[in-house]
Amino acid sequence: MWKQKNREPAWVAITELPHAEFKPAFGAEKQALERFFSPDIVVDLAERLYLGERFLDMYRVRGYDDSNGWLVKWLHPERYHESAKSYCLIQWLIKQDILTPEPAFEPRRVGAVKHVWDQGVLWAVRYHIHRFLRPDPEDLFALGRLLAKFHNALQRHPDRIHWKKETQQRIFCLSRVRTALANGDWTCKVKNRDVREIAEDSTLDFERLDLPRQPLHGDANLTNFLMTNRGLMVIDFEDVHHSFLPLEFELAYALERLVMVHPLPDQVMIQLGSALLRGYFNSATTTRSINSEDWVPVIKSLNLRSLCVLALIENQGGHVPQGEWNKFHYLFRRADIQAGIWRSLRL
Repeated sequence: MWKQKNREPAWVAITELPHAEFKPAFGAEKQALERFFSPDIVVDLAERLYLGERFLDMYRVRGYDDSNGWLVKWLHPERYHESAKSYCLIQWLIKQDILTPEPAFEPRRVGAVKHVWDQGVLWAVRYHIHRFLRPDPEDLFALGRLLAKFHNALQRHPDRIHWKKETQQRIFCLSRVRTALANGDWTCKVKNRDVREIAEDSTLDFERLDLPRQPLHGDANLTNFLMTNRGLMVIDFEDVHHSFLPLEFELAYALERLVMVHPLPDQVMIQLGSALLRGYFNSATTTRSINSEDWVPVIKSLNLRSLCVLALIENQGGHVPQGEWNKFHYLFRRADIQAGIWRSLRL
């Protein structure tokens, strides 16, 4: 069966991120970071990201006479190849003028950052002062344009056939999970009856073989788009290699996470969502149109897919915070409540 990497969510909130700050890293953590950057950079300051009420495996490191520093990601050893593919994609996107050329440190195995593991994988990119996107027409229009430019480039990537195969494997696995949930062969620790009813709903379909497919980002949420002094940046490409899917999936997910979650008047959400779509189709090479009746079943199907991922993690022995289950149940119900808004979006 396809292996779901057990990544704890970076955030469980819906409308806003928890408070984030960097706190000093000491001992084995700092030593591993120093070895990673040696001999290129002598580490002056090493800090670990603290989000909400827990530490994440993200670090900010500065060398002497280095004002911006580096953003460092720590990964379990089994994710080395995943991170290496992301690094290679970044280098390719730079050549396509999607990302700005800048220094980066290739993923490599180093000594333990956590005492419980013998080794880990670290990789680093330049840290940028940034803000997240606001529920503002200008920001959403810029996001639509960036997504279109990103998609246009991915259509030319030499690995897209391989991405298609990885996507098929993943969807096949998650479809089996859905069947097990619907039949009662698998149970969930949280809201099991609700999950089973959702899995049984024949109107939901996260395959959508009737729609054209293309390479997508795969995780178009709030934290993966940063507004910097260089303009809008897209980050975190680890899901690209299994996201050869209908365009509707990417746009619906972005609309949900950057527009529909906000407690705003209906007309304002229609304005914001339409700005994102106009930005996209003004810059996209595709001539496809989107059926407005598709939005609600698509986003509900994507939330079903997410519930299947959580169930798979649990079945493979991983831990899923209750907040993650609650988040996707909330989003699933909200789609029906906002059906009129979804149908009113205009390109």
